[in-house]
Amino acid sequence: MKMKAEKFKLNNSLKDNDNLKSVAKSLTDDIHSLGGVNAVRVDPIENTVTVDYNEGQVSSNQIQQKLKDGNYLK
Repeated sequence: MKMKAEKFKLNNSLKDNDNLKSVAKSLTDDIHSLGGVNAVRVDPIENTVTVDYNEGQVSSNQIQQKLKDGNYLK
């Protein structure tokens, strides 16, 4: 089992979002819906999300696609 942590830069500023908690929860839930994701950390100051995942179950491309589908990435 190969674990990996990867940081993704988001397209919209989270720190200026009035519904930060709601957006962060939605983002976290979306990513956790993929199998193999162990942890999701949202950083509104840096406007990033860091995902800890098992490379044997989910790929970086799948995570990126999930972020794009949710309009978190361009």
